[in-house]
Amino acid sequence: MVLIWCAVLACAIAGRLIAGWLGAPDPSEPVGRPFDEPEPGHPLGTDRLGRDLLARMLMGNAALVIPPAIAALASTAAGLAVGLASAALPRWRPVFRWFTETLLVIPAMVILLAVIAATGGNIAAVAAMAVLVSLPMSAKYLDAAARPVLSSGFVEISHATGASWTSIIVRDVLPAMRRPILADAGIRYVAVVFMTATASFLGGASGSGGETWAAMVGAGISGIDLNPWSVVAPVAAIIALTAPPALLTDLATGGRR
Repeated sequence: MVLIWCAVLACAIAGRLIAGWLGAPDPSEPVGRPFDEPEPGHPLGTDRLGRDLLARMLMGNAALVIPPAIAALASTAAGLAVGLASAALPRWRPVFRWFTETLLVIPAMVILLAVIAATGGNIAAVAAMAVLVSLPMSAKYLDAAARPVLSSGFVEISHATGASWTSIIVRDVLPAMRRPILADAGIRYVAVVFMTATASFLGGASGSGGETWAAMVGAGISGIDLNPWSVVAPVAAIIALTAPPALLTDLATGGRR
């Protein structure tokens, strides 16, 4: 599982280097007819413009890895801050609850479509939007995880010894919340990848979505009868990018007992 994910990450981030090492054709030059089936030298066939599909698969997919990873970390960090504040300050809990509930009622798809319309499917803008959309769920989940920790005996002992709140959070609370934090980060990463893939797919369908695997799905649908790999290959790559992190996070947080 780890090896599969590492291989997919390598293809997404360093695909150009791998393509050069493999001697793949120029991804921007036609090598055959549109949607040719696989043949020797072109193991996945060609795309809608007759370009080598394998070479296209190795181009420009860091946008599905790096921005989602940053957005997932930012979302979990923001959710952790709001969740801890809500759990530690009961008097202010209604305010935090109002804040998160207000964000929750805003339809994520409506925001996504608005961002795509305004930015043409810009991945950085979509990732920033994903942080805002993911924040309330992260905050509610980590708030629920923080409450029993903050009321535990070892935290009360730290309070009694005169430790500062910063020291208690860093030394006592965060280590005790390691599993829920990892679980939330894993969930947010998968969610943001799907969100950026959706934006890329919709942008690609309108001619402005870049060259990610998701955009390739949109471009390949018209020729799926001629060369199914034009859709199957990028879909499989997206699944391989998102499924292992979810499973590995589950194992790391005690999914198997």
